[in-house]
Amino acid sequence: MLSGLPYSAEDMRLLRELNATKDVIHRYNALVPSQEEEKKAILKELLGHIADDQICINQPFYCDYGKQISVGKRFFANFNFTVLDEAPVTIGDNCFIGPNVSIYTACHSTDPVERNTRREWAEPVTIGDNVWIGGSDGFCGHGCPGAEETDGVEGFQDGDTKISTRSTELSSMSCWTRSFPTAPVAPITRAFISCNRLW
Repeated sequence: MLSGLPYSAEDMRLLRELNATKDVIHRYNALVPSQEEEKKAILKELLGHIADDQICINQPFYCDYGKQISVGKRFFANFNFTVLDEAPVTIGDNCFIGPNVSIYTACHSTDPVERNTRREWAEPVTIGDNVWIGGSDGFCGHGCPGAEETDGVEGFQDGDTKISTRSTELSSMSCWTRSFPTAPVAPITRAFISCNRLW
């Protein structure tokens, strides 16, 4: 899964991990909001890396595994932050995430026959330092091969945000699709499509 190769979404080992993470998230979201120390303790148990104790993620918060998420110093995320972290999600220092923001690393084929096999793949998302992502937005790691947010970018809400996928800068959210190989050694093809905003 972390290698970017196709995997089965019905793999029992992965489903057990997903359910274990859901239990931890349930504990986190059930805490009284003023229980700051308890919330930080659960986040340290859940997330793969936290740079310092100045972290705040308002409840509710949702993720698939947690352990693939790394956040930098002084991280803040508002209500309903959702991360599908089948691949690494790396967030830099001094980042602000608005309410209802979603990050998706899980990728699905646009071909319904392939999609119905439940085979999928995952690609990483990296967000640089000093980035603010406005409310009710989302983006996916269907990049080349990963989506990378440039340092010091503000916005998404005003339409001026640029997402950098390696050397390419895009002015709106974008994603990549690809077909699964017919044999394990066959090359994977990609086709670029444009995604609509979530609001």
